[in-house]
Amino acid sequence: MKTCSKCKKLLSFSSFHKNAAMCDGLDHYCRLCRNAFKRRFYIKHRKEIRANYSKYRKSSAGLEAAKRDRTKHPLQIVSRRRIRDALSRGEIIKPLHCQNCQEFAYVESHHYKGYAAEYALDVVWLCRKCHVLAEKLKVS
Repeated sequence: MKTCSKCKKLLSFSSFHKNAAMCDGLDHYCRLCRNAFKRRFYIKHRKEIRANYSKYRKSSAGLEAAKRDRTKHPLQIVSRRRIRDALSRGEIIKPLHCQNCQEFAYVESHHYKGYAAEYALDVVWLCRKCHVLAEKLKVS
């Protein structure tokens, strides 16, 4: 058990992110407080963060990373583009909740049948946690 420095609650160790810089190897803020802090930080510094990201993407390292991603995962890139285009045309509708756990959260498209062209629009909408779990189950 550990006490969060922000909310002062006594929580289990699993409620804290790992942090190698700390003596006990865990962050001093619980996950909820750390995520709230990161959200507020992003909102406050959005312009600088976006400018830095844009600057990186235009740099030689960013262009090289994008090229590497395109050559390593061409089917995924095409499938994501088709999903984005179908959303903008209104052909498919992105729900506000995860289709697995029903939690209202930001959802991502999961290509459960694969990235082949005939399955590009066959997706389920999952929250990040369920999406990571689905990918792990698909691999093993």
